[in-house]
Amino acid sequence: MPEPQRFRGPIAMVTGRYPGLSLTFIDREVRALREMGVDVITVTVRSPDPQALSGEFQHEEAGRVFRLLASARRPAHVAKALAMAALHPRRLAATARLAITTCPAGARAMALQLAYFAEALLLAPHLQARGVKHLHNHLGDSSGTVTMLAAELAAIPFSITLHGPEIFQSAQRWRLDVKIARAKFVACISEHGRQQTMRFSDEAHWHKLKVVHNQKPRLMMLTWWMQSSPKSKTTRSKPS
Repeated sequence: MPEPQRFRGPIAMVTGRYPGLSLTFIDREVRALREMGVDVITVTVRSPDPQALSGEFQHEEAGRVFRLLASARRPAHVAKALAMAALHPRRLAATARLAITTCPAGARAMALQLAYFAEALLLAPHLQARGVKHLHNHLGDSSGTVTMLAAELAAIPFSITLHGPEIFQSAQRWRLDVKIARAKFVACISEHGRQQTMRFSDEAHWHKLKVVHNQKPRLMMLTWWMQSSPKSKTTRSKPS
């Protein structure tokens, strides 16, 4: 098993709203990775609810987490985002194409996709400033779209953890097929979850689908493995 120091961090964890009472499994993952020596930066799209925090760790993390939407109110950060976009026109164009091609039909969906694109523009300079080498997202929904777009703009790999069942019920809306195809790896919280994920991905990408139980967080090890190893010969059992 690889040693923690062999991973070239830091990594950033992106969630829609973090920390919070319902996200203690992410707390465990973040703490476990940091205890393994990995520099973990947390990112939340929306600011955490002070009334939904529990325990010392969550209160401390609420003070550390990068608040994406709140950063839009800081002119200096917006200027950095615009400067980065101007310095990398090809990346910007590729990110815009990705946003367009993964946008669901409808005016409301288009407006939301534009918002996710703008959020990705705000996130990318923060990732660059912190030297982030890998981006990870939990849930794969709207914050997963922001993660995918920001990874494209920042030119770094990304991965996602899929929990289900809601995400599988809206797989087309959130373009799980594209996210799985572009992700470095996909963590599934159970074998059943992996089977469901296989239904929404091409067989060529099944080797990326790894079962990582919430109770035994080993995301860094998995990230290292995916970056340093050839395609693994995983079981290609048909989804049930």
